Amino acid sequence: MDDVSNEIKKRRNEILSRYSFEWDGLIDEVIKLKFNDSVGDEEGFCWIDLPEFSNSYGLKDNKVLFPKKYVKQIEKTTKNVDYRDCNWIQACDYLSSLSFEKDTFLNSLISLSSKNKIPELFEKAWVNRYLLFLRDWAAYKTNKNTLIGKISTPRIILTHDVDALNVSRGLKLRQYVQNKNLLNLNNKENLNMINDIIRVEKNYGFKSIFFISGNSISTRTPLADPNYNLDKISDTLSKIVIEGFEIGLHPGIFSSKVNQFFKKEKNKLEKYSNVKILKTRNHWLANSKNSTWNIYSKNKIKTDFSIGYNDIPGFRNATALQYKPKKYNVNLISMFAMDGQYLNFGNKDIGLFFDDIKKYILEIINVGGVSSINTHQRLFHEYYGFMNIYKSVIEYLRNLKELEIE
Repeated sequence: MDDVSNEIKKRRNEILSRYSFEWDGLIDEVIKLKFNDSVGDEEGFCWIDLPEFSNSYGLKDNKVLFPKKYVKQIEKTTKNVDYRDCNWIQACDYLSSLSFEKDTFLNSLISLSSKNKIPELFEKAWVNRYLLFLRDWAAYKTNKNTLIGKISTPRIILTHDVDALNVSRGLKLRQYVQNKNLLNLNNKENLNMINDIIRVEKNYGFKSIFFISGNSISTRTPLADPNYNLDKISDTLSKIVIEGFEIGLHPGIFSSKVNQFFKKEKNKLEKYSNVKILKTRNHWLANSKNSTWNIYSKNKIKTDFSIGYNDIPGFRNATALQYKPKKYNVNLISMFAMDGQYLNFGNKDIGLFFDDIKKYILEIINVGGVSSINTHQRLFHEYYGFMNIYKSVIEYLRNLKELEIE
């Protein structure tokens, strides 16, 4: 194979520069590595065996799931794909930017997993593993073997979406549609459990982000978006800030598509919270990709936490790293677990939440990644019984000494 051209090096460097990844001085060596740089049109994924010099980062079999369109076309008689026939860097961007997903209007609003994707795609942070392999390869070639297997400090960010502060007819109807279970709570029941969450997390030495809606009549989608008035929770907003926790914006589903809606919500929340809003997670994880990321950039949002699915846990973009999509000045951090994945879609008992997410936490540790957990403050009401489950989760996290919690 010929030496890597300057054009290819430039393209590789541009992609890698959008990841918050520790290269230990090897990025120049990585972009010079000789591997396939072509892009095909074959759909689906295949398994790639990694060479012996690379670390397995906790995998029993040192192989990775890889998109076929970034594998060099080879004869069908060949059983195994050589790792040098893979376009590693463009495959990273393909997964992290969600380019493998089919764009539909409905999915841009409520972010449901596609049934035609294999489950293994979301179970591991494959992009982290591609980048770690490339660094191992560069370290091997330059005789810097002490860097092989090195990882950054893994981080998990605790977050809470504030959807409902009181039981409404709309909330009851929505919950019935989702899981055929009507709430027994009185319509006037207060679901503002934010102070309880602050108290519990402080006891464990943690602080989290609360994503608050800035909705108004002009931007709200009936029965779908949060419906509460910020002027009635001013004391709660002050409490969040005084205690050292963060406030982010939880915009309505169409605010992810309409800039004037998003801007109006952001300005309203900044007015009532008296803080500059730099972080978001869209309601229903609504995500129109480029148009949504463009809205973030226009409104100077630094970090978004909307990359996840409503119906299943896991790494939606196969990434547990801070990543910037091309052309947009916003960082994306994935959400690997959410209480609603268990409660709202009839998939699982909410009691299984703690046990199920352990494998994703282990993956974040193995690859030195960063991702977020999302819980809704209303589920901390005694009716749902989620408080004890959450305490088990954060106690488990506190005992993992190699893990950093934000």
